[in-house]
Amino acid sequence: MDAFFALIYNLTMNFIFDLDGTLLDTLEDIKDALNDALKEIGVPYSYTYEEAKKLIGNGVDILMHRALKDLDDPLHFEALKKAYLPRYLSYQGRKTKPFPNVVETLQTLQERGDLLFIASNKPNLMAQDIVQRTLPMVRFSFVAGHKDGDPVKPNPIQVERILRDFHLDRAETIFVGDSYVDVLTAKNASLPICLCLYGYGVYDETLCTQADRLLKNLSGVTQVSSIQNGKPL
Repeated sequence: MDAFFALIYNLTMNFIFDLDGTLLDTLEDIKDALNDALKEIGVPYSYTYEEAKKLIGNGVDILMHRALKDLDDPLHFEALKKAYLPRYLSYQGRKTKPFPNVVETLQTLQERGDLLFIASNKPNLMAQDIVQRTLPMVRFSFVAGHKDGDPVKPNPIQVERILRDFHLDRAETIFVGDSYVDVLTAKNASLPICLCLYGYGVYDETLCTQADRLLKNLSGVTQVSSIQNGKPL
């Protein structure tokens, strides 16, 4: 059924959200864990908040490679990843918090019967943990973090699994994210994309013109009640 008619018959919409930079402000904890891990393995530099923002978005392995810069080789990569992962698991939640209006918006969608999902490049264990700790009041139908052996977003494997396993109609499903990776993920899954302008992306014309709707605040998704001709209305 076309989502335009779903609105008329008061059927639900489906929202698949990115996590970091979309629902949760996680960058301070990531930065702190990364800098302490770099120090532990003897790397003589650290990253500021704005510098760290440019490193994230493509999963842990890419984060490690980018952080090492000219020191990126197999030995440094393995050492940094080994130091970073347990440290970040213990750090996440120290400063991580939902962005403004996220909780209220998700509860509004939940109350009107929409189905809520998460598809994240964060390692699955960490994604499950931080969602339970920061958003316990929200009923997500499924939280998908990255699993070893799977490609990371923008490969749409997580989204395709959600669509398949929960029998979701693409014509009633919207992807919501904050970065170029999320825009590509949505397009690779043939879904419309709402782009959050408050996250960790670089919001230039090239990126913004590829989004179907721009959101200055997540509450804007509550105004999306249908999709027509592949566009959220």
